[in-house]
Amino acid sequence: METYGTSNQSLSSLITWEGIYGLYRTEIDHTPHNGPIEWAWKTTRNTLGELHLLVAFYMTMNLCYMIGALFFSVADRRRWWTKRKIQPKYATTVDYKKCLQNLLQNYILIILPLCYITWPGFSVLQFSTLLPLPDWGTWTYQMLVQMVCEDFAHYWLHRLLHTPWLYQNIHKVHHTYSSPFGLAAAYAHPVEVLILGFPTFFGGLLLRPHFFTFLSFVLYRQMEAVLTHSGYDLPTPLDYLPFYGGTEAHDYHHKSFIFNYGSRFTFMDKICGTFKEPKKSKELKE
Repeated sequence: METYGTSNQSLSSLITWEGIYGLYRTEIDHTPHNGPIEWAWKTTRNTLGELHLLVAFYMTMNLCYMIGALFFSVADRRRWWTKRKIQPKYATTVDYKKCLQNLLQNYILIILPLCYITWPGFSVLQFSTLLPLPDWGTWTYQMLVQMVCEDFAHYWLHRLLHTPWLYQNIHKVHHTYSSPFGLAAAYAHPVEVLILGFPTFFGGLLLRPHFFTFLSFVLYRQMEAVLTHSGYDLPTPLDYLPFYGGTEAHDYHHKSFIFNYGSRFTFMDKICGTFKEPKKSKELKE
């Protein structure tokens, strides 16, 4: 398995102020680029530095999330795809304001500081930011592995959040909306943001891919969350993946509060007996 690394620092060398500072310092990458994607990556990295490359990605991810949520908000308002709307209920202006307040809290006070706190971990684990970027075959393979790993970890932590105390005190916030909508994908208790954030890193921690591949997966995961909470059963290329449950499966989870704990796939639910076929559920046919 191909991995990428640039640092051979020992643990003892890191437990000094100089060692810690070195984790935040970026050396200029002089490797010749090949194509516009590598040029854009190299230019951004050399201009901003590795840490602020992560922060810039975080800001871009948030922008994409808001654009996706806005798109489905317009679809709701204009009643597009009414035949593909899984549940008849639509979010109100009050719902959107409530979600925005929660998102600002979590994204500014929780996730943004984590960018600065977790960067040394990426450096120690040798997530490379240098050229060359992985070839498309490696990128695709590692994206698929991260999807499976994230789904596996998400399943178990999600089930844990449905135990009585954790559900009542933490996870119930996310289940405020039994008929979810795009902006509500990240509507959650701050502790849940940390707990269910771990599965996103799980595959990356096992593979230690190029940082470009890891960030690609994080962006994909965020946009997929908007889709699976959109409330619309829209066809996508992901439908051709084995065991892909998509929006219908997760929408039923919000409707029933049980069943379908996976984030995208159904294999863990089927193995553990927690899967419910949405198309056969009477609740969604009303």
